[in-house]
Order: sequence, then C-alpha cells, then structure tokens
Amino acid sequence: MKKRLSTTESPKTYALSPTSLSVMDRCGQCFWLAQNEKIAQPRGLFPSLPSGMDEIFKNEYERCAKIDPTGATLPGSLASLQGKARLFTDLETLRGWQNFRKGLRTTSDIGDVLYGAPDAILVEDGALVVMDYKTRMNTVREAPSYNAPQLEIYTHLLRENGHNVASHAYLQVWSPSAVEGSDLIRFNAQLFHVDINPDNAAALFDKATTLLRGPKPAPSTSCEYCSYATKRSMQP
Repeated sequence: MKKRLSTTESPKTYALSPTSLSVMDRCGQCFWLAQNEKIAQPRGLFPSLPSGMDEIFKNEYERCAKIDPTGATLPGSLASLQGKARLFTDLETLRGWQNFRKGLRTTSDIGDVLYGAPDAILVEDGALVVMDYKTRMNTVREAPSYNAPQLEIYTHLLRENGHNVASHAYLQVWSPSAVEGSDLIRFNAQLFHVDINPDNAAALFDKATTLLRGPKPAPSTSCEYCSYATKRSMQP
C-alpha cells in the first residue's frame, strides 16, 4: 500500500554540493536517481593525486599566512597578485570552510541545504575572493568554463553567510612539465581570473530542487551511464 504523507510529516529535503550539482549538468535522470532513489553513478577509482596536491597548496598558504599576519606575503605561485590581493589570515575560520563535512552552507526556507568547501580565500579591497586549485595533465589556454559554477557556488555561500564578495574568482591550474633528478617533478602553474555571478548559483540550486521534486526526467542522450544501462537491459 502506498504511504500517504500526513499533515504532520515534513517534505523531503535535499543537501547538495558542487559535485552533486555537476551530475545534474551531465544528466538530469542520474541526478534525480542519486538524490531520490540513492542509485548513484559508479564512482570508479578516487584520483588521490589532486587531493595530495591540494593539501600541499593549502599548507603553503598557511605557512605564508603565519609568517605575515597581514596576509600581504603571498605564495610564489601568486606573485602576479602581489600588492593587489592578500591572504585571508583567519586560519581557524578558513579551515572550517575547507572542511567538506562542515564547510560553508546555506539553508532554504523549506530546509534544503547547499554546501561547499573552497580551497582558498583571498581578500581584495575588502571583498572575499574564492580561489580553487586544479591539477591537470596539460596546460590550458583559458579557464575551463565548467569550473565557473563551482566558483559561483562558493562565492554565493560566502555572501549568504554575510560576507562581502568580489565579482570574480581565481582558478590556479597545475600541470606536470618535466622530471628533474631522481625525485623531482616540475609543474607549470597557471593563474586565471574568472568573472562570476553568484546569482547563477542561487538559480542553479532552485533549478535542482525543483527538478528533484518533479517526475523522473528522461535520460540525457549524451550520458554514458544511461546508455550503458539501456544496452545492458536489452541483453537476453
């Protein structure tokens, strides 16, 4: 027998992150199934190298922040921002924001939660600027457009928590370039200025929760997971 929702029961609520919202961008049906039926796309092997690189960058950020409490001393890879930006030196607060279990979050009127954990925060003219690190195989000519929603979500979360935010963010892309000696790999570091609009994050969140409370969407024609499931179901 189908269970009826009593007048005392609360509606189902959702907790969404930049990672889960990226699934919606690729396939609405996979996103809907993951959130409503707990049927998620296979994760595959976790790429631990980028996480290790992120940890190194965060340690260097903290080292510089401890050396100079004003935040004016930047890591060498951010030399182009010297005199323009400074580090956010409230390290206890920053560590909380970087913790994906705590992180930054905002809750809608009906209880839906949007959360995220930025890699780093800079300060320019009194405004907080989100910075994210990416490790890739090759150098890139421009900041990949698919990273903008993540930067907008982090900025939106900062704004929703009462902070003054900038209308841009930074993306730093690291890629290996050469092996030196017996134990040293040299990396290229590219820093991109990314124009963002945090209102896009609010609209994306609304779109996602509306989709989740509606009927199951059709599979995306470009979704490899749905294509595989369909072909598998046709086998005798």
